[in-house]
Amino acid sequence: MTKLPFIAIPLIVMLTGCISLAPQNSDVAIAPVPEYLSQSSDKTAVNISNLGWRHYFNDPQLVNLIDMALANNSDLRLAALKTLESYKQYGVAQSDRYPLVTGQSSVDYAGQNHTETSKKYSIGATVSFEFDLFGRLKNLSESQLEAYFATEEAQRNVYMLLVSQVAQAYFNEQIVLQKLATADRQMANYQQALTFTQAGLASGESSYLDYQQAKGMLESIKVSRVELQQEQQLAHHTLQNLVNRYDFTVKPVDALQVITLTIPPNLPSSALLTRPDIMQAEHQLKASNADIGVARAAFFPSISLTGSLSNSSTELSDLLSGATLWDFVPKISLPIFNAGQNQLNLEIANIRQQQAGVEYEKTLHAAFKEVADLLVLAQSYGQQLTLQQQYLATQQTALTLSQEGYLSGSASYLDILDAQRNVFSTELTLLTLKQNTLANQVSLFVALGGGWQE
Repeated sequence: MTKLPFIAIPLIVMLTGCISLAPQNSDVAIAPVPEYLSQSSDKTAVNISNLGWRHYFNDPQLVNLIDMALANNSDLRLAALKTLESYKQYGVAQSDRYPLVTGQSSVDYAGQNHTETSKKYSIGATVSFEFDLFGRLKNLSESQLEAYFATEEAQRNVYMLLVSQVAQAYFNEQIVLQKLATADRQMANYQQALTFTQAGLASGESSYLDYQQAKGMLESIKVSRVELQQEQQLAHHTLQNLVNRYDFTVKPVDALQVITLTIPPNLPSSALLTRPDIMQAEHQLKASNADIGVARAAFFPSISLTGSLSNSSTELSDLLSGATLWDFVPKISLPIFNAGQNQLNLEIANIRQQQAGVEYEKTLHAAFKEVADLLVLAQSYGQQLTLQQQYLATQQTALTLSQEGYLSGSASYLDILDAQRNVFSTELTLLTLKQNTLANQVSLFVALGGGWQE
């Protein structure tokens, strides 16, 4: 048996003792956010991050649309492919930490003029390996692994945003459909008013002014209805684009409901740390730490080992029975002069780490602001809905009183038209507030980590 030179033994032992020159923790200063997002005293709050979207959205039509979007949406498929690509890149980086084995075979023909004088067959194998004494390959692999994790979080973010976008587009179209139904009812009232005043004009009970005002109200509601039809078509196009299908219609539903989120008491801002955008920024910061380790390792010697075995013979039948030649080449490379390239690379790596730290801080503060704003809006919309419903009740009472006054002669028909217009306007405002409330609840659900689980 052929014995390897004794130097191979300590080299192989050194393989398992590599060190990492990457910083253990980032030294980037991150400006803190306030400790709490909410000071709610409600004890019945649920853990939003564990609340699946199938439970949160209890509308079967909406759930079906979200299922279709998750199966067909181009952005989500692209995010999944990017994640897969990043995982394969990590595999490439990881493979550099293992020995490279290559095999080769050849036939060497020699001759003079047109006559073959000799023929030689060769076969062999080569093994090459870099001893990662200072963690260069380890940190390259670690950097790519963190990049993969960051891409995975980006995919999760696309998933959650898609769920929220489909829900909001669906609610938008449903609200417009309700506005159209309200406009149709009001248009029927105006048409009845026009018929009534037209008959009154013939009998002398109504003036020409009453007739023109009734006619103007009807024309006005027709314009509003055309605008709402346009809005409904645009909303449906948005939903089609998200679902990436065009063979469905949205059926109007009487009640649009989602679970009203009850914010946990003294909700800590640390709850934001599981958001995919923050997790993505954190992994990118960790990757920049590993890149510093790669840049530091360039200042130290690189030790590699190449070994080969080969057989050769003039006869193919004797190729494996002949003498075996071996070659063993330990190699040490030490940087001596490269015009400051290694130092510049290290400084670049440190700058990029600082950039990643700033991005993390920026993402963290943006997330805090987003949730804080959504909490303020949630409270405001709740108050506005209550007040608007009370205002609608007063307008409906005013309409009833104007109708009674007209019958008793104490009010004109113009008073009825004005009251009807006020009721219609208030109903549209109430529907818009409901639309904003639904959008706010969906955004808050996703902003606090919901929507990833089904």
